[in-house]
Amino acid sequence: MAGSVNNGGFNAFASYRHSAIPLKTDFAESGQFEQQRQARNAGVELFYDPSERTSFKLGASFLENDGLYFKSNIRDSESTQHSNSQNLYFNLNNQLDSVLLTQQLNYQRQQAGRQAAQNHYSWLNSSSKNWGKDKYSFEGHMGALNQQESRLEYTIKALFEPIETASLRHQFKIGAGYGHYKAYWQRPETAHVYATPLNLNGADCQSDNGTSYDACDTAPSLDGKYQGQYLSSKTSYYTGQLDIRQDRWHAFIEDQIHWNHYLTATLGFRNDYDSIHKQNNVAPRTALEIRPFGNERLTLLGGWNRYYGLNAFVNELNDRIDQFEQKYTRAQLEQGWTPKTAGKTSFTYRSKLQTPYSDETVLGLSSKLNNTALSLKWVNRDNQDQLRKTKMNLEDLSYSYDNRGRSASDIYSLSIRNLAPLAFLGAQHRLVLNADYTETTRNFDHYDSTDILTATPQVYYKGQLIDAEDRPAHEFHVPWTVRLNWEMQFDRLPLTLSHFLSYQGKVDALKREAKGYTDAQGVQHDAYTPYTTQNKFYWDLKASYRIPSFKDTQTILGLTINNVTNRANSFINSSGSAQPDIGRQFIADVTFKF
Repeated sequence: MAGSVNNGGFNAFASYRHSAIPLKTDFAESGQFEQQRQARNAGVELFYDPSERTSFKLGASFLENDGLYFKSNIRDSESTQHSNSQNLYFNLNNQLDSVLLTQQLNYQRQQAGRQAAQNHYSWLNSSSKNWGKDKYSFEGHMGALNQQESRLEYTIKALFEPIETASLRHQFKIGAGYGHYKAYWQRPETAHVYATPLNLNGADCQSDNGTSYDACDTAPSLDGKYQGQYLSSKTSYYTGQLDIRQDRWHAFIEDQIHWNHYLTATLGFRNDYDSIHKQNNVAPRTALEIRPFGNERLTLLGGWNRYYGLNAFVNELNDRIDQFEQKYTRAQLEQGWTPKTAGKTSFTYRSKLQTPYSDETVLGLSSKLNNTALSLKWVNRDNQDQLRKTKMNLEDLSYSYDNRGRSASDIYSLSIRNLAPLAFLGAQHRLVLNADYTETTRNFDHYDSTDILTATPQVYYKGQLIDAEDRPAHEFHVPWTVRLNWEMQFDRLPLTLSHFLSYQGKVDALKREAKGYTDAQGVQHDAYTPYTTQNKFYWDLKASYRIPSFKDTQTILGLTINNVTNRANSFINSSGSAQPDIGRQFIADVTFKF
């Protein structure tokens, strides 16, 4: 919805979406979970231009989501999740005598919460734990969580009028910004994740004084090898709450230099500082465009830039959350739990290390000739001082972080599109073809700050047990992708069809089998085997039909079909498990503008 008055106007929107998503279970007896999602969004934007030299914009929005979630292979995995976000922003533009001054103030608050079963168990299939499809029966979740984040950000930029010097023209831009960030995290109840079943050998799950042992089952396993079982490893996530704060500021200056129509060069620097790292990081910014013919028939591109990571706030929060985690083991049921993470007293916070950075080199060319635009580009990213998670003590599971991570990527990309629509078969056609190829090397794997429910500290790989941190790195990037966007706007119908087709190459990865190997002592470990994904083809389609309406109003009917061919694609997630991509999906929408 939109409206206007003299020198001003407004935009407003509101939407509600409800989805019922059936999820087929992966149990011994197949069934179905009924998942639900709800989304409510609303917002308004006011704009006013009191003069030709001044304009401002004020906006506010509210977004809320609720969902009922299940895991296909875990009993009692139901969780209800709620999140909302409120945003308020103000923009002010002033054209002064020789400078355009732009200011922006933004405030955002986000909240999220989860309610779920308090504990998670990984049982060997038995006569009482018999819902699992393969060797194991999983049940439960990881308890309740509450989170809140707020941010207040202010930026100011000044774009100066060009300065002519001989045959050169300089245009300077300076700017600065400040951000204040706060996060609140709470776990209202302690949650436990139990794993690694051992043989109970017919013993009782109650002690001599009548106290029941936790995570214990007297029923024999279905394969007949265990006369009851007890889970011998436990990760406890303790009750706690945290408040994290960060103040961050930045400043930059750049000079854009023009030499007639033949050259454009941008030279600048940016400085960043935050209250957690307490480091001033200065990064150069450069870009170069050379036009040999003085027009867009051919443009040669180049540049070298440095980018510093801005993850100190998230890292500080995750590191402090990790301190509420404790791992335990028990070799004998009656001996009780023994801590495995005593070494955390010398834990190194990621925020106390050097700020990771990336040096980026760009070379390329672009051309606009007749009705075709072409772009060819090579990008090299050299990532230094990357944060790497390392084990501190071989006797327990304690770990720390260092700056020894290194990685490098070479990215080659090609883009071709038509500038003006092509007319044939009673429609106007726009085509965009994109292709890219990526090569990446690194000396570390990616590690999440949270534990996978069934992860083990040691894993079985190529005939031997190794520390989980020492397994080969996953290849998360897709080596090559070809994409075609094809838009058809019909001449005699108010109908637009947009096709999105892509073809992705294979990825070499590791596939994880939870508790797939049992050693001589009966301890079970995850097993990893080399795995190559298949080439993937996607075809998504969006149709928009504009219904003739009254003056200053418009009604649009939309239909989106994702994965039109319903192709069974899959991917390997960060834990090494094969997961199915989304199947065919239909989304209908109605838009009314006035």
